[in-house]
Amino acid sequence: MMKRSLIMLALVWFSVLCGALKAQTLDTAILGTVTDSTGGLVPGASMTVSQPATGFVRSAATNAEGYYEVRYLLPGNYT
Repeated sequence: MMKRSLIMLALVWFSVLCGALKAQTLDTAILGTVTDSTGGLVPGASMTVSQPATGFVRSAATNAEGYYEVRYLLPGNYT
């Protein structure tokens, strides 16, 4: 009976730790909208995200509503 209890306890701890591991994934993103000087949305605008410290550069474009997303970025400072 004691062995069975220890196995159950180990399974509970394993399931708890698996949830904590998921929290460590890198799913960082920069997102927003591009507007003109009157506040109107700008569809099809090109933009570039760069990280000068590493030389990383990625380009993106806004959708029909002026919205953009640049996903799967490593933590850091971007321009």
